[in-house]
Amino acid sequence: MSAARRFLPAALCLALAGWLLLAHSDSERVRRAAQLGAAGRYRAAAAEAGRVTRRPATAAAELLRGRALAGAHAFASSAAAYARAAHLEPRDWELRREYARVLLALGRRPQARAQMAASLALNPRQSLPAGFVAR
Repeated sequence: MSAARRFLPAALCLALAGWLLLAHSDSERVRRAAQLGAAGRYRAAAAEAGRVTRRPATAAAELLRGRALAGAHAFASSAAAYARAAHLEPRDWELRREYARVLLALGRRPQARAQMAASLALNPRQSLPAGFVAR
């Protein structure tokens, strides 16, 4: 067996190990961000979630970032995080509901209605949050 043939499986294993290590660090950041947010440390939670850069953890991190920034009353930044999360997870009705509430807080009613309509399309049994009226 040539040296190149022996080297290829080792290189692939090393690359996989590196990817797994990076994925684990992102999942740890998501876990820490959730803990910080639950403790009311919203800015720290948003910062920790913002350090996540790889899939599959990015959608969860952006959702946590949106929640944390909303908790810190940074609604414009929260809306941007929710927009990224909605792009990554378009079928998450709860995410779209939260996004709609942040848009409503910003006074962006047409966009808030659109997100709430998307949320209701995904889960028609949910009740409308405060500030939204049924048509």
